[in-house]
Amino acid sequence: MRQNIVNEIKSAGMFSILIDTTQDVKVEDQCSIIIRYLTDSVKERLIAVTNVKSSTGESMFQLVKETLEVNGVDLKYCIGSSTDGASNMQGRYKGFSKYLSDENPSQLHVWCYAHCLNLVMIDVTEITIESVKFFSLLNECANFLRESYKRMDVWKELCGNNKRLAKAGDTRWWSKESSITTIFGHFGMPESALYVVLISVMFKIANSDKFNRKTRYKAITLKDSFLKYSFVMTSQLYLRIFERIHICRHCPSICKQVEWT
Repeated sequence: MRQNIVNEIKSAGMFSILIDTTQDVKVEDQCSIIIRYLTDSVKERLIAVTNVKSSTGESMFQLVKETLEVNGVDLKYCIGSSTDGASNMQGRYKGFSKYLSDENPSQLHVWCYAHCLNLVMIDVTEITIESVKFFSLLNECANFLRESYKRMDVWKELCGNNKRLAKAGDTRWWSKESSITTIFGHFGMPESALYVVLISVMFKIANSDKFNRKTRYKAITLKDSFLKYSFVMTSQLYLRIFERIHICRHCPSICKQVEWT
C-alpha cells in the first residue's frame, strides 16, 4: 500500500507536507508525516509515524527528509508545508520551515488554521479570573462524578446511561464548547440542558447517608457554585461566543480568514 501511495505522489509531480507530533502511551513523542498531493482529486496520505529523538527544528527537518528519502520521495518537489505555531516549527532562524526553505526555496509554509483558532480560543477562555474559575469548575464537577461509581450511579439514576459530562481541555478548543453545552444546552435553546439534573444529583449526594462527610461537603460546594448568578451569566456569555464560532468547525474557508487576519 505504501508503495502505491509513493507511486501516486511521484506521478502527481508536486506535493506538500503536513507534520505534527503527539505523545504515545509510553510518553514518547511520535511524529506523523502526511503528504498532500493532487491526482484526479486532492489526497492526503499518512506515510510514516516516527519516533522523535529531538524536537529542534533542524532535527525535525532531518527526520522528515530521511523518511521521504527512505520512501523514494524527492524533497525538491515539495511546494508547501503546514505545521502548528511552535517555535521549532515556525522559527525564522532555526525552525523546521526555515530548514525546509533552505532545501527548497520555492516551498510555502502555512500555519495550520485549526491550531491558530485553538490558540485564540484558549486565550479567550483564560482572559479573566471568572473565565478560568468557570472552566475549572466544569472540570472539577466532571471529575467529582467520575471518581466514584457510587456517584455515577446517582447520575445514571437521574440522567440515564447515555449522557456524560464532558471535560474542557486545551488541546481541542471545541472541548470547552462541549463541556458547556452538555450542561447548559445552546444559547436560547436550553431543552437539551442537564443543568437541573446536575443540581439535583449534587443535592441528592449531599443529603445521602451513603456518602462520607467529605464527599457530601464537596457536593454542597459544587451545587452552591453552580447556583451563583455570576456562574450562570458566564455560561450564557460563552454559549453566545461559541454559537458565533461554531461554524468554524465545519467551514474551512472561515477558518482560513482567522489564519490570515
